[in-house]
Amino acid sequence: MKEGPIPILFSGGMNNQDAPLSLFLNKKGEVPLLINADTSRRGRLKLLRPLTALNTPAEASSIHSIYRGKGSSIVLVGTGAYLKYLNGTALTTLLDNLATGNMSFAHAGNWVYLCNGTDKKAVYLLTPVGTDWGQAIPTAAPTVADSGNPGNPDGTYQCYYRYKITLPDDSIIYTDLSAVDEVTVVTNQISWSNIVHSTFVGATTCQAELFRTATGLGGTFLVTTLDSGTTTYSDDLSDAALQAKTAFAETGYYPPPSNPNLAFYHPGADRVFVAKDNNVYWSEVGLYHTFLYSAAAGEYSNINSVFLNGENITGLCMFDEQFYIGCQRTWRRLRGASPAYWTWEDTSAIKGPVSWSTVAETPWGIVYVGNDGYIWLFNGDVAIKISEHFVFDTDPTATAHASFDGRFYRLYYGDSTYPELVLDFHGFYSIPPRITKSTRTATASHYDPASNMFYMGTSDGYLKNGEDTSQSVTLTLRTAEVPAEDLAKVGNLPSLLLHANTGGDNLMITPYHDDVAQDALTPFISESLIRDVLALDLGTYRALSLQISITTSQDIELREPWLIKEEEG
Repeated sequence: MKEGPIPILFSGGMNNQDAPLSLFLNKKGEVPLLINADTSRRGRLKLLRPLTALNTPAEASSIHSIYRGKGSSIVLVGTGAYLKYLNGTALTTLLDNLATGNMSFAHAGNWVYLCNGTDKKAVYLLTPVGTDWGQAIPTAAPTVADSGNPGNPDGTYQCYYRYKITLPDDSIIYTDLSAVDEVTVVTNQISWSNIVHSTFVGATTCQAELFRTATGLGGTFLVTTLDSGTTTYSDDLSDAALQAKTAFAETGYYPPPSNPNLAFYHPGADRVFVAKDNNVYWSEVGLYHTFLYSAAAGEYSNINSVFLNGENITGLCMFDEQFYIGCQRTWRRLRGASPAYWTWEDTSAIKGPVSWSTVAETPWGIVYVGNDGYIWLFNGDVAIKISEHFVFDTDPTATAHASFDGRFYRLYYGDSTYPELVLDFHGFYSIPPRITKSTRTATASHYDPASNMFYMGTSDGYLKNGEDTSQSVTLTLRTAEVPAEDLAKVGNLPSLLLHANTGGDNLMITPYHDDVAQDALTPFISESLIRDVLALDLGTYRALSLQISITTSQDIELREPWLIKEEEG
């Protein structure tokens, strides 16, 4: 008994976990293979195009980091040992002599702070100018001595100095005091020397402030401020004049810890957090260059060991106004209005991110790659797999990186054939993310929601953005398998009714009988979106699938459903 046409669907994304015959029976439009397809429009496939190079000439080294400041036009680019920014069509250097690892960025105010496991730097966006991030205290004490010249100082004094760094936005970094040197004078001036000035990169000015105290003075007071290059000073302040000067109050002002791996701005706390090993550190409120350190204890004051030793932090992310810290095993939550009330809470997540560079905030939770070869979603309480219908040929590692643009999660994970994996979240939670593969390769990627711009960097030194419509792309898909018993109900002369626009290029359709390729059908060519019929060979086989392929740069479209029906006439 004949039945109606058999619909052939192909826009449901890849499912290489289940049998191709099961995909047909599920009728979700899932296919075992989908390459270089854009699934933006429901029921249709178009080309997933390469992007256009923004910089000329190419950089000598690969692009390893990209970040566009939120609400800013400045695009920061890490390439080789440099941090640069896009300046017209050129990449202009901001910082050099950097390690070549992937950079983590945190945007706070008009500043972007960055680290890579070795360096910790900052960029003032309004200029822009690259700077150091924070300033260490002077490493040595000043040298003070009795000058032998008559003067007002009279007693035994403890002497220090500190750095005063004026930044490009006119804000100032004050450090803690140096080690101490002591001098005893009897109504003689004090001679200061060996003042070593800061070499802070990107500062407007670097100055040194001299401080002096003594028993009974009630504080440590500013003697004078020396401009860069001035390393000596004759001090003639009496105790009364000294006490009228500014008292020192910046105890514990230090830079971020050395070699941080990850930076993140927490808007609710108005602090920049950095992660190193299993610890997080945080800046002072609104003072993102300043971290508190206890010289007496020999450790930072603003620090928490979030996980056990050996469980390095692999993710920092906000979701639903909560701050989460992840390791490869799980996630924890920071709760509370200020450090005095903060609690570091466990969650029920059974898997954390393999790397911070795969972590993305979405409306449904935090998406990331686990160390088990699956993509996970953490909703603030539990973590679930959202890619069980897909099996990686190459498991992502800590070098993988991803971005999320509100709909598409794009993961670059080093597969030699198809290095890009795209998850389309349209319709999620009702349906799992639709997955496609791509031949696009990127050594860095970034999506900026404020400008709705997606950027990628390449190994040959190009920053790219915007579709390149001049390059040809090969879109390939393999349909689910149609069982022979269903085909028999169509009739003795089955045909394929397709609906497509090939832009004047050949659309190749190759039948597979029981997974064995047959002769290709007559190439289909159209200049507009039309329907046409191609004859199929009924043959003797258990199941039929179709491999569909087109190489083109045109604005093509494959539209569902295609139909297998009895040939008319």
